[in-house]
Amino acid sequence: MTTTVPGSHAQLLSDALTLRALDLVSSGTTDMASEVLRVPLSYYRDPEVLERERHEILERSPMALAPTAQVPRPHDYTVREVLGRSVLISRGADGVARAFLNYCRHRGARPAEGCGSARRFACPYHAWTYDSAGQLVGIPGQDGFTGIDPTEHGLIELPSEERHGFVWVVLTAGAPMDLDAHLGPLDAELASWNYDTYGYLTEREFDSQVNWKNALEAFAEGYHFPYVHGDSVIGQNTVANTSTHDVFGRHHRMGFPFNWIGLLADDPTADRNPKANMGLIYWIYPNLVLANS
Repeated sequence: MTTTVPGSHAQLLSDALTLRALDLVSSGTTDMASEVLRVPLSYYRDPEVLERERHEILERSPMALAPTAQVPRPHDYTVREVLGRSVLISRGADGVARAFLNYCRHRGARPAEGCGSARRFACPYHAWTYDSAGQLVGIPGQDGFTGIDPTEHGLIELPSEERHGFVWVVLTAGAPMDLDAHLGPLDAELASWNYDTYGYLTEREFDSQVNWKNALEAFAEGYHFPYVHGDSVIGQNTVANTSTHDVFGRHHRMGFPFNWIGLLADDPTADRNPKANMGLIYWIYPNLVLANS
């Protein structure tokens, strides 16, 4: 479920975006919808709504499940728990990152756990063994499995593609995946950030009993910055409750002007690149938030 907010923009990164932010700061306002939007509480609490979202959105949309930097070399892997599924993301000997349902084809135990580097994944139950490309390469007592063709019993592969420094996955085996159509006009803009050159530092996991939309919408404004992030870099270096907001199909981008943006008004030679003057946050539908500053 998405709605294009009346009066919203779809302006790609350029000096014009910085000047738009400068106008907002100068006038003491922010990008806003033309009217107040009230969302029924049932959209967040109704189990039937959630079930429809799972089947029609979350299980059918390309989702960024792992950064390239976490699986940079052949045989690197990581396991993700997503919507009750265990998903193995592994880079094969051929250098291709793939995604699989992390369940042995024999009795359904999990061959992989955690993250690291492994040429083989052995099921802990009967030691059926898979390589880093998901192929079944070992069956103990194989003589007792006549009629089982190992080439047809590899891990179940999920549609996936690596782009912009992430491995994108559709959680439904055999479902179509069109990342070009999904990203639309933001594809080139995301490429400009060169996320595929970034390193991997660490991760933190937060376990909260909230609807998925609550978690994502918490990023969608700077109203809370002075109160929640007052002692942090973002709270101290951005103009409070001021932002640009652009809609690209189902995706959103918000720009939060840095305190020094006002200096541009008096210096025609100053750098007007948005990346130098704003914190830019993307919500790539449905599950990815990218914060850049």
